[in-house]
Amino acid sequence: MDTHKQLIFGPFRLDAANAVLWRGAETVSLPPKVFALLHYLASNPGRLLTKDHLLDAVWRRRFVSESVLKGCVNELRKALADDPKSPIYIETVAKHGYRFIAEVKQVDGAETFVSGPLLPATGTISHGACPMPWVGRRSELAWLEARFERACQGERQIVFFTGEAGIGKTTLIDMFLSTVKHPHLGLLRARCVEQCGAGEAFMPLLEALEARCRESGGKRLIDHLRRCAPTWLMQMTSVLAAEEREKLGDEVLGATSGRMLREAAELIESLSAENPLILVIDDLHWSDHATVDLISLLGRRNTPAQLFVIATYRPVDVDLTRHPIKRIRQELQARSLCAELRLSGLAEDEIKEYLAVRYPEEAGHEALSSSLYRWTEGHPFFMVNLAAHLVDLGRLSADAGHFGSNLTIPDNLLEMLDAQIDRLSDAERHRLEVASVFGEEWSAALLAAVAGGDLATVEGCCDELSRRGQMLKSCGVDEWEEGVVAGRYGFRHSLYREVLYRRLSPGRRMQLHRATGERLERGYGEKSRFIAAELAMHFERGRLLSKAIAYLRSAAENAVRRYANREAIGYLTHALELSDSLPETERHTLAIELLIERGAVKRSMNDSDAAVADFSAARERASGAGLQFLELKAIVEESRVHYWKDRPRCLALMSEAVERAKALNDEMIEIRVRGSYAGWHLSLQDWSEHHIRDFQRALDLAQTTRNPELLHASLTLHSSFEYARAGYRSTIAVAEEGMAVAQTVGDALRYMICKALCIRSLIYLGEWGEARRHIDSGLQMAEKNDNVFAIIHFTLLLSWLHEQAFDYRGALNLCQAAMERMRDQRDLSNAFLGVIRLGWAHLGLRQNSEAFDSFRKGYHILEACQGLMDQYLMPLFHLGLGEYWFTQSEWKKAEEHAEKVCALSALPPDPTHRALGHRLLAETAIARKEMDRARTEIGHALSWLGKTEAPVAAWRVYATAAQVESVCGNSQVAATYRHRSAEILGRVVQSMDKTDRLRQSLLEHPLLADLAA
Repeated sequence: MDTHKQLIFGPFRLDAANAVLWRGAETVSLPPKVFALLHYLASNPGRLLTKDHLLDAVWRRRFVSESVLKGCVNELRKALADDPKSPIYIETVAKHGYRFIAEVKQVDGAETFVSGPLLPATGTISHGACPMPWVGRRSELAWLEARFERACQGERQIVFFTGEAGIGKTTLIDMFLSTVKHPHLGLLRARCVEQCGAGEAFMPLLEALEARCRESGGKRLIDHLRRCAPTWLMQMTSVLAAEEREKLGDEVLGATSGRMLREAAELIESLSAENPLILVIDDLHWSDHATVDLISLLGRRNTPAQLFVIATYRPVDVDLTRHPIKRIRQELQARSLCAELRLSGLAEDEIKEYLAVRYPEEAGHEALSSSLYRWTEGHPFFMVNLAAHLVDLGRLSADAGHFGSNLTIPDNLLEMLDAQIDRLSDAERHRLEVASVFGEEWSAALLAAVAGGDLATVEGCCDELSRRGQMLKSCGVDEWEEGVVAGRYGFRHSLYREVLYRRLSPGRRMQLHRATGERLERGYGEKSRFIAAELAMHFERGRLLSKAIAYLRSAAENAVRRYANREAIGYLTHALELSDSLPETERHTLAIELLIERGAVKRSMNDSDAAVADFSAARERASGAGLQFLELKAIVEESRVHYWKDRPRCLALMSEAVERAKALNDEMIEIRVRGSYAGWHLSLQDWSEHHIRDFQRALDLAQTTRNPELLHASLTLHSSFEYARAGYRSTIAVAEEGMAVAQTVGDALRYMICKALCIRSLIYLGEWGEARRHIDSGLQMAEKNDNVFAIIHFTLLLSWLHEQAFDYRGALNLCQAAMERMRDQRDLSNAFLGVIRLGWAHLGLRQNSEAFDSFRKGYHILEACQGLMDQYLMPLFHLGLGEYWFTQSEWKKAEEHAEKVCALSALPPDPTHRALGHRLLAETAIARKEMDRARTEIGHALSWLGKTEAPVAAWRVYATAAQVESVCGNSQVAATYRHRSAEILGRVVQSMDKTDRLRQSLLEHPLLADLAA
């Protein structure tokens, strides 16, 4: 059949081109291989297809057993609601294969259909999916249905199911979902699993979404994620090609935990905007903190959403681990933003109903229900298993009058489950005990590898236990990296796993965890980092501590990639604890590396005190152990923290680092450290030839080795130095290269710094339209990522542009908005830039006293950092003060600051500010009527202009030159200068978009009015 045609059978429409199965206007979720199987069957209607034929056609015979085919057929029947005893679609031909028996029609693939929900609930749950009957819970179901109706009206609902293990939380969810009848219902189910620490950030939801992306129709969900939640899509490696990941990486550069959290909330709300969405998160007591934060955020947001969140947890486990979910629930409940449903045991009549449905052929239900209620207090899991225990003993049909008179009842649930396990065959018991080491769900291929035996035999055993409803359930199909396809199974309840796990001796547990970790490591190969937390748990319990620590470090890297710094710190802290048990030869090096890594995470969280504590501890341990390189590394890392809070300390540490580097007798290390120190020194203090040489050597090394980490640090400093020398074109060229490298290595901070250097250069070059576009994109990126530092900085640059375009009121408003956000920041550079820009805005509005107050605050900031301030800001500061004193007719003070500007611009030679300094001196001389001096100073200014391309300075210098010549009576020369000034300003206007209101502000300047006349 033509694959571009769509296949119609019954109420279904199969769109092979888009890998979607439709039931009416709803999509039906199918895993890829199940969809491929359906497509092949429906493409060959009425034809007997043997098992071998199907395995060849759909799986290409890649290590696939018949049980995988059987599992896929069962899953397909479930999705189609096809009863195997009286099939409508798929007929089983005993010992041969399968036949698709429904009538199939073809339609044109171009025909349009209504889209359904992106997370369709069809086929996800039905009563038939569970072998145990569902009884009772009528009041709870009625309460949930009422809550769901409210959700459908746009009133979001957050409900917590709480209760002990086995009380029926998951079963109640299944019962509720089976009762929901809505044609466009969306459903997403996630489950938290026990791992090292609090679990990997957002892992339950990421896994659930990624699985739905791989289903038929998943392309629509991927496209939606790309639009609404790119930071989430970036984590889903299995659904993105390398090229797509690279492109998406540029978009999410600089993302933060705040952005990922916000995108998750917006994604879920977008999925529940038009149709109801039920989000289920099981076992929150094992969840990571980020997932809990998301639930809290979903509860607190007040936009309408047809959202129903159901989350389950065990209160005892939460209390033992001090998990934050209890506090979050209490906070939401206090504001009536969530509800709690505490589950208790079943009533006696509900137990009687269960027995009648489950064992209709047995007698004595009424007497037995009373006894079961008395023995189990209605605990569902205990009751179900005790009833099964009695059936196995042949006691369920005992005479009602004598029931229980000579019956031995296990003292507790564990004993009863032990008895059930003992009645299994040796092979079944062995495999289940091994599987208990894996967790809640696992692949039959893993079980075969660790427990021993061929895959087909192991799958057959698991299939039989699943069919009998004994402890296991089928969970679909698993495909390993090495091409092995096998059935996936899970325990029907976590209590089964816990009992089986406790039966293992400590030594046996250790061996099995070790074997499991090694097998998973081989199976995942290069992708082992994606299950790092799971591997860390297995190797820790297998007492391979070095491997456990390595995977904890990898899990921390995963957490950082998801902007989940708390989780990263948790993994690194646990790794530090484990390192204490290592041999001394390994212990010190690992502990120091872990402290440095943890300090770096804390630094990224702006927790500078904690970061310094870790770096100091690393330094002390390295010194004591004689590990000089690690001691040096700790010193350098600590200096980076102090750049933002204690600049004298920063330079002192880097000076010490230079001496330490010498002692290592490693030329490359010494070049790098000297280059870093030179960079700090040149940026903060003064210029000297030997520092310039040291920096140039480090830059040459970076460009020779093309080491990305070294290169992008060097390029950032290089572009800063070009800017300091007023080489604005070369600044932009180097900064753009630095931005490209920063994107490659994922360094958002240096990307922002390079972008800011481009903007400042474009402002001086008079290319204000391009500067405006860079500012807008920088602000958009910063706001999307909740990067307060960058938001403040780009807002201040925008204020600068407004002030230069004579929109002083707009400049003031922007400055004040930036300064308001700066209250909780400890960034000296932004603070100093802020008071400078605020002062200039006040000067433009002739609010001179306010201007002076702003500049005076600048002195306080300089005192706090002992004068160690970014050198590019100092000329702007003194120029502003000079302009202020000029407005006050304090000519001497104005001259002092103008001369300070000239001195600051001598090294590095900065022609732009040198020219502006001499211009201010000329203005002061005019005011004093010292025209000879005025002509001398403006001559110097004009001379310096010839050494740079700086239109923003040039038009001002030419305007002052015109004023000098006019006062001296040289009207023709004055007119020439005035015309040059106006022409330059006119070119600045032409660089701006016609819709930019700053263009109009600039056009109103008298110079341009004269030019137009």
